[in-house]
Amino acid sequence: MLEIINLNQIDSNQTKDLFCMFDELSNTFSYIKSEHLRFKMFDKMGVLIRPKMVEIGYRLNDKLRNGRVIFEPKTVTMSFIPLRSVLKILFQDCNLFHVILEFMNHLDSSSMCSTISNFVQFQLWQSKLKKNPGKILIPLFLYFDDFEINNALGSHAGTTKLGAVYVSLPCLPPDLASSLENIFLVQLFKSNDRQEFGNQVIFAELISELNFIENVGIDILYNGEMYRVFFSLGLILGDNLGLHSILGFTESFVAQFPCRFCKSPKLDCHHQVTQVDGVLRNKTNYDEDISINNITLTGLKELCVFNQINSFHVTQNFAVDIMHDILEGDLVPLNSEIWCLYISLRQIIGILLEKSIKYDDIDLCKTLITEHHELYMNLFNTNLKPKFHHMVHYPMVIKNCGPLSLIWSMRFESKHKELKETAKSITSRKNACYTLALKHQLNVAYRILSTKNKLIVNKWIKLLIITSAGARFCGAQGK
Repeated sequence: MLEIINLNQIDSNQTKDLFCMFDELSNTFSYIKSEHLRFKMFDKMGVLIRPKMVEIGYRLNDKLRNGRVIFEPKTVTMSFIPLRSVLKILFQDCNLFHVILEFMNHLDSSSMCSTISNFVQFQLWQSKLKKNPGKILIPLFLYFDDFEINNALGSHAGTTKLGAVYVSLPCLPPDLASSLENIFLVQLFKSNDRQEFGNQVIFAELISELNFIENVGIDILYNGEMYRVFFSLGLILGDNLGLHSILGFTESFVAQFPCRFCKSPKLDCHHQVTQVDGVLRNKTNYDEDISINNITLTGLKELCVFNQINSFHVTQNFAVDIMHDILEGDLVPLNSEIWCLYISLRQIIGILLEKSIKYDDIDLCKTLITEHHELYMNLFNTNLKPKFHHMVHYPMVIKNCGPLSLIWSMRFESKHKELKETAKSITSRKNACYTLALKHQLNVAYRILSTKNKLIVNKWIKLLIITSAGARFCGAQGK
């Protein structure tokens, strides 16, 4: 190299620039050679939204010291990911804001069609829009479920069972809404901690965050202009047990009042083939039942903590899970006398799995469910099961929220798999909630960087400039 420099009589300044270029090339990744430096870089770039550990209480741990058992208080924590920060960076840097506005405008223009296909076109969301005129209001779905990160058949099964809360955006186009990268982790905690400290303590931070993004909103920079965007909780989703446990209903489906939609007694549910509108739960009778404070007489275990969210009330949470209600069945022999029952159920499933639905199909679904239940009781001479009772409320749920295949647990259960696979790759269970949440946020950071598709690290930009300068210099010498 020195011989080439001397031969071409390169001046000292150009020589210095040239050596700087090769120094940069030889130490390209020196600033990210350790995990600490990599995290520091992500923080500086603003793409990593770290989970924060929230204290939820204390627990006495026993330790053996000098032959004596000593109890010491230990802080109990959970992982929480600031939703406002996640939504802001995704809407600004991942083009979601533009995509959602375009798709919601398309849905609004097609709302008068006979076939409708999205939550924002149905009664529940339309009623919320009327209360917020002039606002850019975007719906959110919450999903809750417990999952096991250890071997379900192993000796440690249940000891590290985790509760997860995810958020999704129902107003995304179908191809994006079904993508797991558009389901975002918000909260991770140990299931035993929720049972010990209660829903109020566990979900207090989440409720505060949801109230903030609904009342204060988030400023989104788009096309050089600043927009104030508000987010409102549309539905809380989950399987039946999960919903009952966090919404304050009885967790026993053989209780006197087992339904979260209506106040039909257990004996009536055994033979009810259509919905009885007169016994549906509403804000008035819900408040009366809470004041009674007797789970046997009301089916309510506690006041729903999510009622603290301004625009949400548990009696209007029209969420069902057809994956667990309908799809968990057995094979039916072709020549069996219950083949007609199967055909009836198959017709119901055909409607429930539709991604778009006509209003006439809702009435047809109601009729088919009635016929199915009557045929079932006649064939088997038995009572209807709790899942069968949920089916009588399906037409009401569809009218309020749209196709049921868009609010089932299928995609969220798939999201569990990501966290389970991450848990398998690590050996420590000391702070599994934080570890899994951080790994999830690193994936979000990767998505943001991939979407930006540009060099935003100062050293990379510097390297690009120096390399270009060197190329221009060599070209000039060649001439």
